[in-house]
Amino acid sequence: MRFAGAAQYAFRFVLIGFLSVGFASTFGAELSSVDEQIKTGDSFMSEDKLEEAIESYRQAVRLSPDSAKAHQRLGNALGFVGDLDGAAREGTKAIQLDPANVLAHANLGWVLGMQKRYYDAAREELAALKLDPNNASAYLTLGLALASLGDYDGAVAANSRAIQLEPDNLRAFINLGATLGRKGDFAGAVNAYQKALEINPQSLAAQLGLGAALGRRGDLIGQVKHFRHAVKLAPTSDSAHGKLGWALYRAGDLRGAVREGCITNWLRLKHSGLQYLQFFVYMWAGVFLFFGAIFAVIFLGSTFKPEGDELVIKSYFLTFYKGKPGRFAITNKRMLFIPEAFSRWFGAQAVCLERIRISKIDPTVKGRQGLLKVTLVDGANYDFTMPLLVHRALVGQLEKTSARTRLTTQFAVSSGSSAVSGVSDGREPKGPDQKI
Repeated sequence: MRFAGAAQYAFRFVLIGFLSVGFASTFGAELSSVDEQIKTGDSFMSEDKLEEAIESYRQAVRLSPDSAKAHQRLGNALGFVGDLDGAAREGTKAIQLDPANVLAHANLGWVLGMQKRYYDAAREELAALKLDPNNASAYLTLGLALASLGDYDGAVAANSRAIQLEPDNLRAFINLGATLGRKGDFAGAVNAYQKALEINPQSLAAQLGLGAALGRRGDLIGQVKHFRHAVKLAPTSDSAHGKLGWALYRAGDLRGAVREGCITNWLRLKHSGLQYLQFFVYMWAGVFLFFGAIFAVIFLGSTFKPEGDELVIKSYFLTFYKGKPGRFAITNKRMLFIPEAFSRWFGAQAVCLERIRISKIDPTVKGRQGLLKVTLVDGANYDFTMPLLVHRALVGQLEKTSARTRLTTQFAVSSGSSAVSGVSDGREPKGPDQKI
């Protein structure tokens, strides 16, 4: 009995030993398999085979759910394919498993920035930098997050630190240029973009950034030059063609601007297809409806009835009196300003000037605005403003009217003569407050 008991005890001891060895070898094989899956995923990532990399990392997570490294790698790969929610979930899990995982903090910060959670992104990058103060990538993402939060000084400092750590980091110089531009330091932005182009003259982002910064400094020639270079680098980029078109318009090359605008719309239509076409049609339909409604209100709200045998010679929209829009009408007896409906709601008053009481009309141009100053014989002045197109037509009509009525065609004459006048009908002249 003692032998049987001893034998049974020995058998159990040996069995436990075999099981222990088997468990240890299985556990070791599992760890080896996890590492192999991560290594395979890394290889796929280097070859830009993202879907294959994700599958390898998922397999690693299945084999070892508590592997922070596997979760971190999977989150990073998911971020590259645009699955930001999955990337944030895996990054958070990796940090929970290993709070000292620098890559997990840095990758999660990048993902949160892509989700426009800039405060959280900055927090994660600061956590990564606390663990690794020399992580240039973390400084880059921190700079983007701070710039998005409006902390331009902090963003400049973060990007500058990234440049100190990696002097040939193209992205750091581009980010620095963009941040300085948003801060209003266009000279600094130009310098940063120029250094980026020294690193890589074929950088589309640097060419576009430098062109924009030069334009803000008033260097339109330089702006056009770099936007043209950008178009050469990326002939199918609608953004490059669009920026070049705008620069050409600012430089006075209207034909070139129209050409680039057509190319831009064609590329957008080609890239986006029916969706962009629908947007384009809806946008212009909205514009026409909007301005159509405005002109309808102006037209319907500024109508007036001539008096008796009074003849309307001409009327012009888009004239302004005391900053409010309306219609300026010329008859054989009067000049009238009739405010449109919205102007009336805000207290605009009609103005009626008997032509026999006008002593002086002084048309001038100020910038892109036409001015018309009407002076009455009693010294009262009325100032009207209008676009240059309307101003030219209105002044031309006043000159024709003066010639037709055989009166002087010179403007700004002495107060004793009439510059533009109608024929008196023998009635007593009415004041400027006469009702229309």
